[in-house]
Amino acid sequence: RRVGQNIIDVLTSCGGIKNISGNSDNDSNAICTNCTNTRRVFPIGRLDAESTGLILLTSNGSIVNPLLRAVVGTKSKKVKEYHVDTDPIATDADIRKLAGGIIITTTARQNGGMASVTAPTLPCLVERVVVEGGNHCSTLRIILEEGRNRQIRRMCSAIGLEVIALHRVGFAGVSLEGCEAPGEWATLTQAEEIAIGARRVPTRNELRSPEEIARRKAKKRAKKNGKQRRR
Repeated sequence: RRVGQNIIDVLTSCGGIKNISGNSDNDSNAICTNCTNTRRVFPIGRLDAESTGLILLTSNGSIVNPLLRAVVGTKSKKVKEYHVDTDPIATDADIRKLAGGIIITTTARQNGGMASVTAPTLPCLVERVVVEGGNHCSTLRIILEEGRNRQIRRMCSAIGLEVIALHRVGFAGVSLEGCEAPGEWATLTQAEEIAIGARRVPTRNELRSPEEIARRKAKKRAKKNGKQRRR
């Protein structure tokens, strides 16, 4: 999804994205486009090479940290939603384990370097979901409030499940609506831009139509002139 006026606006004219797995410098976090001599475009967060789905691209670094460092346990919409297929199919007991938290070991930045962290995952929503063309029993809907490295794959592996498909369908209140096919992109709506912090909430006056603003100004002028005449 493309944040208007923050994401590079030449994607339309240059043919879009050609590679999201890395560039010639082997930067796995790089986003390559068909454009040359453009501003740097990078993803907000990660999406494993084996995974598919939604990723936000930006050239505005000011919105990145607030999205990736959302306060857990709040009503913030900075959560990630996935559709996950496993082998074997998850049982009801597996779903309860995943939802309650699984102890996994991941890497994280600490004191300027990388370190292994072994800790339980936070409780999360896990439920069966019906997807188009899928089996009603096989696909799980998982919503995370944290973003540890390869978290869902590690969680499933810890209880004997292999992830065979992982598709991100939502992030921070943004969905895949308008860019369902691989490689497609779409401009965020005003509500989505507000949700991720790329646009401030409009004031009451900004929501008024030009006609209403003109009427209110005329009313104020008339009221002011009336007071002056009474003096």
